[in-house]
Amino acid sequence: MSIRYSRDFKDSLVKLHQEGRSLKSLAEEFGPSKDSIAIWVKQVTPIMIKGQSKTLKDVKQLEKRLAILEEENEILKRAAILLATGAELNIKCQNYGVKHSYSLKGHPYDNGRMDGFHAILKREEVYLKAYQTLTEVQAAIGWYINFYNRNRISNVA
Repeated sequence: MSIRYSRDFKDSLVKLHQEGRSLKSLAEEFGPSKDSIAIWVKQVTPIMIKGQSKTLKDVKQLEKRLAILEEENEILKRAAILLATGAELNIKCQNYGVKHSYSLKGHPYDNGRMDGFHAILKREEVYLKAYQTLTEVQAAIGWYINFYNRNRISNVA
């Protein structure tokens, strides 16, 4: 069974090690293994990255944040393509390396029903609100698609 040590306890052992105490003496006196104390020391030991001092903990937090931002960026790229029209769509597709497919080569007008739906979606939902987060956008579009398919009165046969 592993023991959970408080942040204050870990910090105090790290400080004692930085003041010159050996890992072995700290382990013998306070109980945690030498390896555990070494990990705690490593987590708070600063390293230089592009002229800035960062700890391993800082780097791990930055890596997590980067992964989240990269995922959000991919979603926003897809949303930008979804909401674009005509020539704007072609440019966005080229910028993001997406091959845009039409029913026939050079005939984007074959997708009239979807273009019409996207226009209605933007007019009745997207342009009317100021979204604060990506989650809000996803929820609102999901809600609108459900509303459009089940409740909205349509004059299209």
